[in-house]
Amino acid sequence: AKGAATVKARSSQGVSSIVVGAAGGAVAVVGSGSVAKFTSTTEAYSDDAVWRVGALDIRADHDSVFLVAGGGLAAGGVAGSGTFAVGLDTSTTEARVDGGAVDADGQVNVMADSSTEMRTWAIGGAGGGAAGIAGAVAVGIIDSTTSAKVVDSRVGSAADRSGGLAVQATDSVVTESRAGVAAVGGIGGAGAGASVTKIDNTTTATIQDSNVHVDNDIAVTARAERNLSNAAVAAAAGGTVGIGGAVAVTVMNAGLSSDASGEADKDNNGTLSKANAFSSGDQLKTGDDDGNISTGSNFSHSDITRINASGKVSAKGSVNAAPDGSTRATVVDTANTAANTLRAGGNIRITASEKDKVDVLVGGGALGGIAGVGAAVGVLDVRHDVRATTDGAITLRADTGDIELDASTGRLEAGTAAVNVKSYQAAGGLVGVGAAVATADLANTVVAKLGDGTQATVGSAAGDVRVLAGDAMDASAHAEGYAVGVVAAGIVIARADKAGSSTAQIGEADSTTQAAATAVTLGGGALAVESTRGDAVSASSKAGSGGVAAGSGSEATASATGAARATIADRVTVNAPGSAISVAARSTPKVSAVSRGYNGSLAVSIGVSLAEATAATQSYATMGRNNSITAGSLSLNAATLLPTLGETAYSYANATGGSLLVGANGSDSWAGSTSLVNATVGGSNSFAISGSTSLTASNQTRQTAETSGVTIGGLLAIGA
Repeated sequence: AKGAATVKARSSQGVSSIVVGAAGGAVAVVGSGSVAKFTSTTEAYSDDAVWRVGALDIRADHDSVFLVAGGGLAAGGVAGSGTFAVGLDTSTTEARVDGGAVDADGQVNVMADSSTEMRTWAIGGAGGGAAGIAGAVAVGIIDSTTSAKVVDSRVGSAADRSGGLAVQATDSVVTESRAGVAAVGGIGGAGAGASVTKIDNTTTATIQDSNVHVDNDIAVTARAERNLSNAAVAAAAGGTVGIGGAVAVTVMNAGLSSDASGEADKDNNGTLSKANAFSSGDQLKTGDDDGNISTGSNFSHSDITRINASGKVSAKGSVNAAPDGSTRATVVDTANTAANTLRAGGNIRITASEKDKVDVLVGGGALGGIAGVGAAVGVLDVRHDVRATTDGAITLRADTGDIELDASTGRLEAGTAAVNVKSYQAAGGLVGVGAAVATADLANTVVAKLGDGTQATVGSAAGDVRVLAGDAMDASAHAEGYAVGVVAAGIVIARADKAGSSTAQIGEADSTTQAAATAVTLGGGALAVESTRGDAVSASSKAGSGGVAAGSGSEATASATGAARATIADRVTVNAPGSAISVAARSTPKVSAVSRGYNGSLAVSIGVSLAEATAATQSYATMGRNNSITAGSLSLNAATLLPTLGETAYSYANATGGSLLVGANGSDSWAGSTSLVNATVGGSNSFAISGSTSLTASNQTRQTAETSGVTIGGLLAIGA
């Protein structure tokens, strides 16, 4: 018997960089920071080799572990502290068969696996008899590539099949970013904390320009998992003035929006610019005044120069770089050749998936004898590109199993929203002013496509062809803020939006550019082209204020506006006598916005609460033109479905307050659904359907808008 062969590359890298600084004196100022950077390449490959083995395993594994921490503490008459922690990982992990041939009696695996854990912590504190000022910034950036591929190769043959083929790329990311700061001053205290996380990874599994013949299954799988935690907290107190502000920003496969950029880098010279000046500078210095290292026989100036050059991180450039991350599983023909046959005795599965658990938490607090000003801003922006596709002159044949293309997104953990942002704020003083903002934006592109020129055949009477695209990610935003003072005012805003599209498709809409028409042949099983969306989106806000004169504004807005598309496009031939064909696009929006405001004062109390929930999803089930369809039954269905519990759109606004003299409160709540459903069949199609044919569009929605409030005024009370 032939023996098994293994080509394996494994890399493991870790860093723990902790820097702490302290200063004391009449005037005490301390600055500290830590930077860590990985740029590795891990490859396991076979180039133009011929293998005759019992089994072949080509595997590339990589893991990175970061702990980057900076701490600073200053105490004196006037005290200032600044702390930075910056981490960057741009690793590449690849497993490939490029050229040559593999004849294996058993399984052939081409697998790449990457795992990254990054923890960036920045903690700062300052205490001054007159003034205390402290700032802390944590930045984590991951822009890695993981790929597994078979290119210009042969695995097995028609006369002598191999056992099975698995091409798999897996990428896992865990982050923990923390920025915390506290400042106290006899006259004034100011604290600012900022934490920024950006993930822009690419995960691909590919079979390209290759022939594969196996007895068992062919699996092409790209899988990504994200577990991200980002938190920023700032607190400040001063005998006269206290100012505390915190910002936490997480973006995945997205650039900084104008709002996020304004918070993270105000006027292009804010927190992010300060972090960039630190991370892109020379970390090792030999000067008499600011030196931190001395040269010796074993550590020369050239060594220092080389280390400084390789260790620099352009934090601002990396955060602002155009996003290009994606998760893709694909079988592709780049030259329209005949050398693109995949034949399996079992199943052929092409799968791309993204699962997330992303949390952003931010808190700001301030206390001042005369004025306390607190602000907390949390921003989360996620835009995944997930695709399972074939493209070009490709032949897929499953003798006894199924052919399935499946692209999906969803939760990493059941019971927890995929993306979640929370913002908390408190301020107190003779004048207390506070603001809390939480925004979550989710806009994925999910595509499963049996592309132009692909010929898909299932030999078994029980074998199905399935093209499935599903986006089940949900988003939640919560903001809460309180202000207390002789004069107190607070503004709280929570916003959560989900857009994007999920598309399940056979063929192309523009038939003039096709190298060959697309065809599906069934032996008795079913053909399903299905796109589904689960759009659960919620926003909640709560504001409170109290004093002699108090006012608050609370606003919560939530929306779902994504599109589900299922289509058999143009020039597609389906030969499936007796089989059921289903083309279905279904959206299930569940949108909730809840706003509450509470005020109490001795003289004047004013409160406003606004809630708005919008469900405006679209569902399209379509068939294009010039198709030839032979089947037992045909169904096209476009639908908006009711959620299992709750409403399609729900809003609630409450404004409650009272004053011994004048009280005024207003609340406004709006919930609406403008969902669109569309099931259509184009012209010049040929149908031979032995059973039923149905074309349906259904729109089921339920909306509820509620308001409530209590207004008390000893002299005048106004409520709306």
